[in-house]
Amino acid sequence: MPVIARHCVLNADPHALQRFRGAVVVAIDGVDFAPYVHILLHPCEGATIADRVVVVTDTDPHSPGNRKADLDAHATDWGVADRLNVLTNVVTLEHELFSAGNGALLCEVFLALHPLSQPRWVAEVDRVAVEARPAAFVQLGTRLALKSGCAGAPPFAGPACPSIPSIRPLTPSIPH
Repeated sequence: MPVIARHCVLNADPHALQRFRGAVVVAIDGVDFAPYVHILLHPCEGATIADRVVVVTDTDPHSPGNRKADLDAHATDWGVADRLNVLTNVVTLEHELFSAGNGALLCEVFLALHPLSQPRWVAEVDRVAVEARPAAFVQLGTRLALKSGCAGAPPFAGPACPSIPSIRPLTPSIPH
């Protein structure tokens, strides 16, 4: 997140970047954000640990429930709805980055991670309809991650970091 913020979202606003640097970023493995939001925002004698909490997650249409609606409902019940912002994307971060026009860059990162997989990339990503490529990219990465013993979506963020300055920006919706 800090690298994407610095190079893609807040690069033209030094004041906003300075405020972002003052934020604590907590990466949570999984999708159960409720305990963290509860600890940070549930009032105790009128006080909360955090002034503001931003949760960035996937919509994940294959999972039961609605993470955003559930977290928003808790914050409303506690009277702190103005202090929680839950941001969701369509499927996954990788899907969103590909959809924003970063296919060539993600192909480069993918092939750096999987140098023998260029024929698979061509067959499974390049040869499908343009609108289906983001999903095809995620599916290919997920299959290769599962094959190598990793569960869940493929971890592209770390290896992509050196290429971040050339990522086309996403449309941010984080309030100031």
